[in-house]
Amino acid sequence: MRKIEKIIFGLLLAFFCFAAAAPSKIVKIPTGLEWLEKSIGERFDDVLACMALLNQNNVPMNQTPDDYYNDLEKKLKRNPGLNDVEITVILADSLYEKEPSSRPAVDRLRSETSP
Repeated sequence: MRKIEKIIFGLLLAFFCFAAAAPSKIVKIPTGLEWLEKSIGERFDDVLACMALLNQNNVPMNQTPDDYYNDLEKKLKRNPGLNDVEITVILADSLYEKEPSSRPAVDRLRSETSP
């Protein structure tokens, strides 16, 4: 593992430990347009929150937060039709497309949340 990956892993581990120990609070997940209008730091925080939410639902993720951030940004800039979609849904769809190991968990989430 490269040094930067170790640092990122440590930060993520600390984030998840803190999130697990912190009292529950409602986090509003932004839509694509809302996310694009935020600062870089706020966007990154939102990506971490989405990752934490997906992690809590046992969705495997094999890339770094930076990778997911860049993927979200590219998807939203290329497809304005996603402006009204929550970024967690966009990220889950991206995981489904690019990370086959996540497909069973994403399918389960879709079936649990569909009307």
